[in-house]
Amino acid sequence: MHLAARRYHSDAARAILDAFSDQSQRLRLIMKRNQLKQTALHVAAAKGDQPVLRMLLDATGKGEGLRHSLRAEDHSGRTARQTAVVHNQWAQVRLLDDAREFLQGTSELFERKS
Repeated sequence: MHLAARRYHSDAARAILDAFSDQSQRLRLIMKRNQLKQTALHVAAAKGDQPVLRMLLDATGKGEGLRHSLRAEDHSGRTARQTAVVHNQWAQVRLLDDAREFLQGTSELFERKS
């Protein structure tokens, strides 16, 4: 998943996610860490790959899976949002902010597809 996010391969990311029908398996895949303790969200946020980032956010499910993925920190203590800021990926920052607002029930933009 990290490689798909790093290389802007949204089709590969979709195929990988579709291979896991169970929500908990998808979340484990998304939360898997690389050598820098980054999740796939961190990588997609850093690279500016909005289609993959949105796909990953959608795949976390609503509620605790999404909350856990947004709070995950890498080896530097950065969340995916903070990683996006460091890499000047402002569209990613907005998408991650919107996901956080969705959890708080205040977002009008972040649409969940069931």
